[in-house]
Amino acid sequence: MKSLSSLTALLLCGISAAAQTKPAPVSYKKQIAPIFATSCNACHSAATPQSKLNTTAYAALMTGGSRGKVILPGNAANSLIVQYIEGRKQPKMPIGGSLKPAETALIRRWIMEGAKSDGEAAPIDPSKVSGTGGIPVRADILPQAASLAWSKDGKIVAVGTYREVKLFEMPGGKIQRTLTGHADVVRALAFSPDGTTLAAAGGVPGQGGEIRLWNMADGTLKRTLTGHTDCIYGFGWRPDGKQFATSSYDKTVKIWDVEKGVSIADLKDHADAVYAVAYTTSGKYLATASADRSIRVWDAATGKRLYTLAGHTEMVTGLAAHPTADQIVSVSADKTMRLWNLKPDGGSAARTSPTQPDVLTDVRFSPDGKWIVTSSNDGAVKIWNADSGAEVKAIPNPDAILAVSVDPASQLVAVGGYDGSAVLYKLADGVKTASLITLPRRVTQPAPTPKTDAHSK
Repeated sequence: MKSLSSLTALLLCGISAAAQTKPAPVSYKKQIAPIFATSCNACHSAATPQSKLNTTAYAALMTGGSRGKVILPGNAANSLIVQYIEGRKQPKMPIGGSLKPAETALIRRWIMEGAKSDGEAAPIDPSKVSGTGGIPVRADILPQAASLAWSKDGKIVAVGTYREVKLFEMPGGKIQRTLTGHADVVRALAFSPDGTTLAAAGGVPGQGGEIRLWNMADGTLKRTLTGHTDCIYGFGWRPDGKQFATSSYDKTVKIWDVEKGVSIADLKDHADAVYAVAYTTSGKYLATASADRSIRVWDAATGKRLYTLAGHTEMVTGLAAHPTADQIVSVSADKTMRLWNLKPDGGSAARTSPTQPDVLTDVRFSPDGKWIVTSSNDGAVKIWNADSGAEVKAIPNPDAILAVSVDPASQLVAVGGYDGSAVLYKLADGVKTASLITLPRRVTQPAPTPKTDAHSK
């Protein structure tokens, strides 16, 4: 009996010890909300609810967005928020970056525990980095360099950022002027075929699109146009300059009459957000690229849909038209680039690149037609031979690249980063020639004092 009692006591001690070492439930207030505040709320707040999802408050988060509920308590694997964070659904979130593995694991554990709330998080101190123990910020944060365009004479590079467009003089990179007053991030830039007008498009996510047309002679605003019900991602001038097309997160493409300043056609065949538009140089075709994985080809004169190009297996993120032929090139979240031949009765895939390490975000032909330039979420800018499809040069960058643009002389490529940088490289060898927007100098911080209590292990 004594040995049985001893065994029972040992078992009870073991159970007690196990109970004492069981981790505490994940705190929404202290652990989960700060992750959302740092990485999600910029695009998913009450003011900017991308996909109609608000991550700033528990009740709003649990309600979900336009794609339905994003959190299924007790089922992390099938929760949309986890699928987007892990990249199982595209685009991977957050755009242009990723959560730390420990943060993803924490969100998964919180959902598996029932996704409960223990109160709302306190407002964030801007001088701190939430969720990292109050470590001081090591550098100022710049707004992303989301769009780029070269003027037709090569003398100006335009960079679209948050609520403004910066114009840099070439050569040298001296800032000429800043065009302000935009509603939100300027996601698309394009100079008119005659070079007299700069179109800057964007708008507020979930609220509406905006197009601002600027007079390049004196920097004055010609006109502001609205009409889309969500932000604009793509802009393209028809080669004659009399019309342009815009594509939006609202799943539509609009064709605009430049002289009248009105939308004259709404193209509604896409089933998801439309990220890019491109007119062919002949002016015959308008191509549009969507998150529904398709490219639609339209008669540029009538707006009639001609056919659909299928082949990408994930959202199509960028398009560009060949400078002389009826060809387009597309890039996708499936990590491939595809070259397409367009004809009146159908299109065909001429070439597909090898699968790249990460999502491709933008693409451009060089004006002489010799090169194709692509950018990626992993920071790589790659130069490809347009004729053979061979990779010629890879230019590494420290953060995701959102936009690229090639100068009229086909000598330089401008690169816009998620970190806010804007840099020029030589096409021939990838050598950096100028930094238009430079990241703030990092501040050296003293090493943190190691913790010695039991919880530091």
